[in-house]
Parts: sequence; structure tokens; C-alpha cells
Amino acid sequence: MFDDVWETLLGRLEGITAEELAWEPVAHSWGVRPDQDGTVIADEHDADAAPGPVPTINWRLWHIAGDCLDEYSMRAFGSKGASVSGQTWHLDPGPVLVDLDAAYTTFRHAFMERGAPEAWAELGTSWGQWQRHNLYDLAHHALREVTHHAAEVALLRDLYRER
Repeated sequence: MFDDVWETLLGRLEGITAEELAWEPVAHSWGVRPDQDGTVIADEHDADAAPGPVPTINWRLWHIAGDCLDEYSMRAFGSKGASVSGQTWHLDPGPVLVDLDAAYTTFRHAFMERGAPEAWAELGTSWGQWQRHNLYDLAHHALREVTHHAAEVALLRDLYRER
């Protein structure tokens, strides 16, 4: 199922442009932009902000690759799949798509290599409130994150096309 969701997302990203990635559907959207020294970073987000700003397509893709899949890969498996460091990301579609796919591939392979017995073990205290969850729970959460952000990306692409 995860592979189907992933392939659907990649299909919906075919032909995406830098302008689409950066398009702000409303004023003050969360986006990806150069900071004062020219480093391209995703805007910081407050998970508790309700409802919070509307993210751009590029911010959502950074969130999937860096904030979710790469972060989970590093914390759960000690591996890193994309060239993402914290909030750093890209403005051009080429590197965005490469790092997005690298983050997914690394997460998928690392999870598959773990094996069933270890996957049922609790994540542990370093996971804070999720410490009693296991790798299957983490994979389920990752699938939910990818699915709902992929749907949002698809909708934003439709709105961009029709604006």
C-alpha cells in the first residue's frame, strides 16, 4: 500500500515547476526560501498552531522528506536518505524530487531490513510521548503523513493550474 501511495505522489509531481513549488495559495504561507545568508530553508512550523499558515507545495514536500521520512530513518534506523539537514531544502524541482525519493527509499529499505520481531519492540524513551509505540506504528504514521500531504500537494497543483 505504501508503494502505491508513493507512486501516486510521484505521478502527481510530474512536470512540476519551481514556480509551482513556491506558489503561495494565500498570503503568509509556510514556504521554502533563502534566509539572510542564502541558505534555502523551510519555514519553521509550530505543530500546535491552529489552524496555522497554509503550506506551499515545496514546504509539504520538505516536510514529507526531511521532517518525516528522513527524521524517522535517522532516529529509528540510524540512516539518512536525503541531503536534508534540519530545515534545509531546495528551490528547484530536480533536487526536490531526488531527495524526496531518497528519503522514501531509505525509510522503506531500513524498515524492511529490521524484520518482524524487532519491529514489535517499543521505540524507547528517546521518542518521548511515542516511546511505547513500535516500528509498525511508526510506519503507519509515516504512511498517514505521506498520504495526507500527497493529497494536499495534488489539490494545490490543481488550484495552481486553475488560478
